[in-house]
Amino acid sequence: AELLYSDEDKISEKDRRCDPYFKPDWNPELLIGQNYINHLGVYKRERVLRLGGFRQGFEGSQDWDLVLRFTDDLPPEKIRHIPAVLYHWRMLAGSTASDLSAKPYVVNAAKKAITESLQRRGEEFSLDSACNGAFHLPRFSINSTPQVSIIIPTRNGLSDLRQCLNSLSLTEYPCTEILVIDNQSDDADTLDYLAEIERRSGYRVLRYPYPFDYAAMHNWAVPQAHGEYICLLNNDTEVITPQWLHEMLGQARRQGIGAVGAKLLYADGTVQHGGVMLGIGGIAGHA
Repeated sequence: AELLYSDEDKISEKDRRCDPYFKPDWNPELLIGQNYINHLGVYKRERVLRLGGFRQGFEGSQDWDLVLRFTDDLPPEKIRHIPAVLYHWRMLAGSTASDLSAKPYVVNAAKKAITESLQRRGEEFSLDSACNGAFHLPRFSINSTPQVSIIIPTRNGLSDLRQCLNSLSLTEYPCTEILVIDNQSDDADTLDYLAEIERRSGYRVLRYPYPFDYAAMHNWAVPQAHGEYICLLNNDTEVITPQWLHEMLGQARRQGIGAVGAKLLYADGTVQHGGVMLGIGGIAGHA
C-alpha cells in the first residue's frame, strides 16, 4: 500500500459526535467531486517527495491537490481504505468543518486542483459547483453526435409505455433512434398504439414472439440497432431532465468507461437507487 485512509466523524465544541462519514473504498470519480480521503491519510514518503509535496497556489485545498496528483496512475490495489472511524474533525468556530464560507478561498483552490487533474487526463469538461461550493460536478463534453439507440421492452402496459415515450420528447440530444421490443402484446389498445408509433420517424417496433426473457430479448434486439451506443430503458420509467442523455453520453465517451447508469427516483421524488455497483452479492446490485 502507498496510500491509506479511514472513516471519520465530526465533534462539536461541546464534545458531541455527529455526521459520521463511512467512506467507500477507492473511488476516483468521487475524488473529483470531493476530497473524501481527508483528514487522516498515510502517504508513501518517497512518492510524495517525487511529486514535490504541497504546491503553492492551492492553499486551503493543498491536500486535495496532493491526493489527486498522488493517485495519478497509482494502481488501485495500492490504495487502501480502513473502514473504521479513526478520528474526529473538530467543529471550531471559523472552521470549514462547520461553515465553508469561513474560508472562501478554499473553493477556488479546489476548483483549480480539480481542473488541473482533469486536464492531466486529457478530459474535455466544464465544472459546476454544488452545495455552495462544497462539492464539484464535472460535465464532460460531447464533441460529436453519435447515434444512440434507445431500446424499450414492453408487453401491453399501455399507460406506462405512453408515458415513457412521451417523456422522451424532453430529450435535447438530437441523434437517437427508439426501438420498442413488443413481447407478445395482446391488448387491443396497446396494439393500436404500437401501430401508431411505428409510423413515427425515428421509431421502430421489434416484435419478439417468444416467452419473456429479459436478457434474450435484448440480445436479439441489439444487433438490429443502428446506434454506436445502446441505451437500455425500461418502459415504466419517465425522463425528467432534458440533458439526461448528454450527461450519460459524456461519461460513456470517456476513456475506460464501458457502461453508465443513473440515479432513479420514485414518483414522489425519493431515491429508488443511486445506480448499480459491481461486487454486491458477488455480481452487482443497486446502490
